[in-house]
Amino acid sequence: MKVIKDGKRGPGWVRKYICNGRHNSGKGCGATLLVTKEDLRYFPGVYSESWGAKDPAVCFKCIACSSITDIPKDEWPNDYQSLEPFTHEWYKSSQ
Repeated sequence: MKVIKDGKRGPGWVRKYICNGRHNSGKGCGATLLVTKEDLRYFPGVYSESWGAKDPAVCFKCIACSSITDIPKDEWPNDYQSLEPFTHEWYKSSQ
C-alpha cells in the first residue's frame, strides 16, 4: 500500500506543542515545537500507596530550554508503550 496524499494528521505521528514544562512544575519556555514520535519518551509511572506516586506520562524535551513537557493522554500514540523509555540519563542530558 502507498499513501498518495497525506491525511489530516500528516505522515505518521507529528504534532505541534508549546513547551510548558508540565512535567517539571510548569517551568517551560513557551517555544512552539513540531514534535515527532521519535522525540517522545514513555514514563510508566510510579505506583505507591504513600507519598511519591506518579502517573504514567508520554513527554518530550524542549530543544530550546531542555524542559520536559507531558502531552495529553488522549494524544498519546497507540503504541506508546513501545516508545523509548524516560530515563534518568535522558532527563539530565542537555538534549
